[in-house]
Order: sequence, then C-alpha cells, then structure tokens
Amino acid sequence: MTSSSVAEHVVVDNLSSVTVEELMSDLQSKEPHTISEKIVHIMESQNFHYTIISLVLLDLVIVLTELVLSLYEAEGLLLNEHALQIGQDVLFALSLSILGLFMLEIVLKLIFMGIHYFLNFWGMLDLIVVVTSFVLEVYFHVVDDATHKSVSSAIILFRFWKILRVIHAVAHSVESKNRQIIDATNKEKIRAEKRVNMYKTKYKKLREEHKQLQIAMEALRMERYVNLLPKLDGLECD
Repeated sequence: MTSSSVAEHVVVDNLSSVTVEELMSDLQSKEPHTISEKIVHIMESQNFHYTIISLVLLDLVIVLTELVLSLYEAEGLLLNEHALQIGQDVLFALSLSILGLFMLEIVLKLIFMGIHYFLNFWGMLDLIVVVTSFVLEVYFHVVDDATHKSVSSAIILFRFWKILRVIHAVAHSVESKNRQIIDATNKEKIRAEKRVNMYKTKYKKLREEHKQLQIAMEALRMERYVNLLPKLDGLECD
C-alpha cells in the first residue's frame, strides 16, 4: 500500500467518524428543552396541524347545518320548534367550543411565537375571522337574545358572517395543509444547509490533515532513503 493510499484511508475514516458524531450532536441540539420550545414544537407538529384541520372541517359542517336549519325555520318547514331549539343549542355549544379552541390557539401563538406570526394575509385573516366569530356567537346567543331576533338587519349580518365562515373554513383547511408542506420544506432546507456547511468545514479541515500527512509520509520516505545510503555505500565497497 502506497503512502497516498494510506493517507486516503485515514482521511475517509476521519470523515466518517466526524460526520456521525456531528450529525448525532446536531440532532440532539434540535430537541426542545424549555417549556416554550416544547409548546412551539407541538404547535408546529403534523398531528397538531391535522387536529386543527379536523376542527375546521367540523366547524364547517356545523355552520352549514345551522344555515340549513335557519332556512327551514324561515320557510316554516320545521314544525317541532322544541326539537329545533334543542338542535340549535347543541350546534351553538359545539361551535362555541371549537371557536374557543381556536381562540386558545391564537393566544398561545401570540405568547410563544410572537405577533409576527400573524403579520401576513392568512394569519391576519384567521385572527379576524376567529375573534369576530367568537364575539358574534356570544352576542347573538347569550347577550340580549330576545332583542336581536326582532332586528332583521342583525339576523342578515349574522347569517352573512356564517357564510363567510364557510368560505374561510374551506380556504383555511387548504392553506393549513399548504403551510404545513412549506414549513416542512423550509425546515428540511435549513437542515440540509447546515449539513452542507458542516461537510464543507470538515472537508477543509481534513484536506489540511491530508496535506500534513502527505508531508509527514514524504519526510519519512526521505529519512528512510537517507538511512539506506550508508548501507548502500558499504555494499558497493564490498
């Protein structure tokens, strides 16, 4: 085996060991440690996104059902008013619970991710729709329930807003999936860039080690050659 082959094997062995160690430490450094990091990690996970999408779709079904019941009630197609009232109360409780969870999500994101998370079109739209929907639901079903029923303009506004919630729910489910894909792609890009930079740094370091090893091997060959000269001279004299 030549000196260059020995040097190459040493470099490859060093590269393999260093790469594994660096990757393991890099993976460990990405694990969340503080409570804030753990909460952000949960909110950025796939399971959390799927849960939000499921709640959005459930809210969509509830809103559509409420609109259909309101239409049937206006046309006098539902004769059992007691059953209708119970159904509307159940739908209201479910809708308010889902909106409450969305409000909790917004509060957590404001606390742990900052206001910049909502400084974009979809983030601001989610904030406006969720907060406004929560306020309207509470107002039209809890605050002065008997008064607002006699105001036709208020009823029209409330139903119009429910239609907007339907549109928003569909758009939100699509946007959430796209955002999840984009976030995953960006994270993978950042990881890849870090690995590339790490490989570049280690490659430069190992190239220097390779050069030093070649110099050492060359010096060793010269030393052996110098040591052999007296022996060769002795053989020639004999």
